[in-house]
Amino acid sequence: MSMLAQLVLVVDDDVDLLEALAMILERRGYRVLTATSGEQALEQLQAGPVPSLILFDLTMAGMSGWTLRQKLLETPAYADIPVVVLSGDHGVLRSAPPPRCTNALRKPVDLATLLDAVKRGCAGRETTS
Repeated sequence: MSMLAQLVLVVDDDVDLLEALAMILERRGYRVLTATSGEQALEQLQAGPVPSLILFDLTMAGMSGWTLRQKLLETPAYADIPVVVLSGDHGVLRSAPPPRCTNALRKPVDLATLLDAVKRGCAGRETTS
């Protein structure tokens, strides 16, 4: 399987961070979709294709990452998509990480750690339509 076949959906309401993450992942050979809210992420998923991994912030305006995760778990087509969460709230990640997350990373995130989490999360997964 080629890494080029892997699509990552990145969700963050910080547009500068969103663009930076997308650029970094694209330079590593991933295809990237972006969303600035949980609602927009769900719209992206419904429009297809289903990504190999979803990377999202826990604290966003509107639908939080917590709510997004719950909606993903409630939808059979999305429940098994690996997720990597980011948060500036370090205590939350230690005390109560979101359910069934592949990885939970603290902001500011170390680039090597982020890329490793994405690579591991995408391992063996194909993007599906």
